[in-house]
Amino acid sequence: MKKILLFATLFFTVQIFAQIITIIPDPNFEQALIDRGHDTSLNGWVLTGSITGITTLDVSFENISNLTGIQNFVSLQTLYANHNDLTSVNISNLGNLQWVRFDHNQLTSITLGNHPSLHQLELHENDLASIDLSGLPALETVYLRANNLSSINTSNNSLLETISASENNMALTSLDFSNNPNLQYLFCTENNVSDLGIDTNTALKQLYCNNNPLGTLDLRHAPMLETLNCANTQLTYLNVKNGSNTLMDQSFDFTATGNPNLSCIQVDNAIYSTATWALVDNTVSFGEHCYDTYVPDDNFEQRLIDLGYDTTLNDYLEDGVAETITSLNVSNQGISDMTGLQDMINLTSLGCFGNGLNSIDLSGNTKLQSLNAFGNNFSSIDFSANTQLISFNIGGSNITSLDLSNNLLLEDVRCQNNDITGTLDLSMLSNLRVLFTGTNNLTYLNVKNGNNTNMTTFSAGSNPNLLCVEVDDEVYSTANWTNVGSQTSFNENGCEARLAPKAFLQGAMINPNTGEEGLMRDDLRVADLIPTMSPYSDGAICDPTLFVTTGNNAIVDWVFLELRDANDNTLIIDGQSALLQRDGDLVDTDGNAILRFYTGVDDYFIVIKHRNHLPIMTANTSPLTDVITTAINFSLASNEITHGSNAQTTFGVPSGALAMWAGDVNDDGEIVFLNTGAESVNIKQTVLDVSTAESPFGASVFYKPSGYYVDDVNMDGEVVFLNAGNELLYIKDNILAHPENQIFNSVFYKIAQQLP
Repeated sequence: MKKILLFATLFFTVQIFAQIITIIPDPNFEQALIDRGHDTSLNGWVLTGSITGITTLDVSFENISNLTGIQNFVSLQTLYANHNDLTSVNISNLGNLQWVRFDHNQLTSITLGNHPSLHQLELHENDLASIDLSGLPALETVYLRANNLSSINTSNNSLLETISASENNMALTSLDFSNNPNLQYLFCTENNVSDLGIDTNTALKQLYCNNNPLGTLDLRHAPMLETLNCANTQLTYLNVKNGSNTLMDQSFDFTATGNPNLSCIQVDNAIYSTATWALVDNTVSFGEHCYDTYVPDDNFEQRLIDLGYDTTLNDYLEDGVAETITSLNVSNQGISDMTGLQDMINLTSLGCFGNGLNSIDLSGNTKLQSLNAFGNNFSSIDFSANTQLISFNIGGSNITSLDLSNNLLLEDVRCQNNDITGTLDLSMLSNLRVLFTGTNNLTYLNVKNGNNTNMTTFSAGSNPNLLCVEVDDEVYSTANWTNVGSQTSFNENGCEARLAPKAFLQGAMINPNTGEEGLMRDDLRVADLIPTMSPYSDGAICDPTLFVTTGNNAIVDWVFLELRDANDNTLIIDGQSALLQRDGDLVDTDGNAILRFYTGVDDYFIVIKHRNHLPIMTANTSPLTDVITTAINFSLASNEITHGSNAQTTFGVPSGALAMWAGDVNDDGEIVFLNTGAESVNIKQTVLDVSTAESPFGASVFYKPSGYYVDDVNMDGEVVFLNAGNELLYIKDNILAHPENQIFNSVFYKIAQQLP
């Protein structure tokens, strides 16, 4: 007994000691800590309490090869460990870091983790082959020069201003800075980069990309450019016509030597560039229109010839001509590709109807005011750059969505006969006079723009799912706008009805995970059995990344939510699929906790259905608005809101909770054990069918199919008929536990749904 007590005492002593000290195996690291007053003895450890509050640590030039122990410097904001002998380091535990230096080491790996405040990272002069910057959303400056990096992903670093990635041993072949709008200083010299993604970096001031096989370089979208070095980059195309060339006012500000195949550089002013920028090859000239407009579609170019804009059918429109075109009609010409349109930057009117075009790029036509593109095959169209647009007709295509939030001058909108699905918000168009949105798949239309009485034409018929149109005055619209479907109504108070329901499924609460008794099980999600397409009538598709979430918000299964009429609770107004989380919350297909119906602000009965549970409905109506999200909690036994008698159960669920009855596998509105319509018939048949198809032994009632089946009463991913844990036991237990079956305690009892 004494030995046991001694051992226990030693064990707990060691455990406590381990918590108060931090092991520092590298003597050079520990000596550096001693020199800086953070330790006293070179003994391989330091008191944890003496380091947890340190905010700045500089252990540079100390011959350190092992930084073990750094993980307990949890308050560090600044860490310098440059010019050492480190080969690997892990700082994922240091969440307060703002500035880190590990340059001039021998690093082959570094684990960064998530650092919300880290703004400067210096890792140059190492041997890194990969780097993960995704956990550094505040990163502004990063130095990665002289490593062996083959790729650099900065897609999550939207604040990035400076990056140095030169001399990466020819391993680096492409870069993409499309998600770095603040990028100002880019150094990527002496790599093997042929794809430099800087087309959207309008803040760029300095670019050093020399000694790369770029081939082409377009800097028209970089009006802040002050310095450019693109020497020895195999260029055949260089365009720096950004409207601000005078910012490069010294000869050394612009270097483009060593590009023998480059003959012309497009600039703002050829005279200025020739006089100022001397560091170019002798064979290069500067020009304001170096590059012709490419027009690959012969029918398009022939029409331009017919209109006098071109002379020869050679796939090119002479440089500068595109900019002179202000009005263009190329309708009914059999054109399939309108490449070249983007250079017509002064275009105000375009007619291209009846061509069968699959796409059109209007991003360069920022002055466009009028568009007639009826009768093409567009699946999408982007008007975000066309802020001067006044009227358009894109009817008769296959467009599925339309965003007009940038087109505030619009007066005439015609998007009829498309496939626009869901919502269309035109409330920002205060000048709207004419609207054709008929023959689409709209569920919600908002034209509440404060100017409805000035609209001369309103057409929104043949939208079978359009229940509500939000307007200025519902009386006026009802009287004057008659070209709508019979199911469509006008509402001045709003069309969006918001709610946040909560409910439990009894089947998923049976045999809960230890320590998680208040949560439903998510066995179906864990087994990757839940489909991304809803099993219900709307066939909704969810974001598959929702199934990655664990914990309280992990997905349990699909459910179906209905709104029913306040005056007739048998009348279904609308319905949609939703996803049920372990804590009972319902979320939409994108994971939003607010569910939205576009049926109008009103009072509704709320119904929740599940594929093998009895459905439930609120006993009373609930007011739903577009301002306040109404909470509908079916899960509280202390505040039962369910319609009917014993519509939910407390059997098999945590104390104080209510859950939907499990076991209606044949979806007939009843749970039956031994009686007509018994669930066992369906369960048995599923087991036999699946075993016949899957088992080498053929049909067997003892087979356990795994999958997403309605017969899986306890929602564990298996269907069991005659075997341990079979579904019939859960059904039998529910029958015997029903409050209205307590007198006779009969296995023949049927639990009936309580929906009217």
